[in-house]
Amino acid sequence: MKPSNNPFAESCIMEKTEVPASSDEKYDHTPSSTAPPSIDPESIYPPKIQEQNDKSPTPNKSRLALRIWQTIAAPGTFILQASASAYANHDPPSAINVALLYFVYGVCSASFIWSSFMIYVYFTRRFGTAGKVKRAVTFAVDTFFAVLVGIGVSSEIGMYKCPPGELDGWCDLFNTGIFFGVSLFVTYVAHSLWTIFSSLSFIRETPSH
Repeated sequence: MKPSNNPFAESCIMEKTEVPASSDEKYDHTPSSTAPPSIDPESIYPPKIQEQNDKSPTPNKSRLALRIWQTIAAPGTFILQASASAYANHDPPSAINVALLYFVYGVCSASFIWSSFMIYVYFTRRFGTAGKVKRAVTFAVDTFFAVLVGIGVSSEIGMYKCPPGELDGWCDLFNTGIFFGVSLFVTYVAHSLWTIFSSLSFIRETPSH
């Protein structure tokens, strides 16, 4: 047969002779394997806010000053009253209860250890990343020492009235030790009240800006 010179007929023949696409290619609707975009945490929590939340509050310098005084007052009470007899070369009066003196010495020794530990905590928070002591623990220990020191010092005051200058200077050291003991008691009461009022901060309204 003689080939046709009609271009329309040739195009029709080519369309009929085209190989149809396979069923897999024709109906391939497989979803794209591209992973969903990840969410950057910094876009939700900016770095400044994260640093502010992670950073613990700066420790209070006034509380540090009270702790430093406690480390002075506790051994001051102990040393002055314990060395009064050696300094004056005089035995304690018969009205002085020696067991009470040892009780005060023990409380002052434990108080010195606790105050020194709290000073250590202050500096590890101030210049390091350590956390603070739990508020309930601080309140319980400070109140405990306030009660013990208060009992010891008040008992010494009521036990014997030691006039200044008497007993070859024994009373001077003993009374000075009582002064340090009273100041130690006051600092522990101040710490306990400070903790209570700090815990009640949630009842105050946040100032609006």
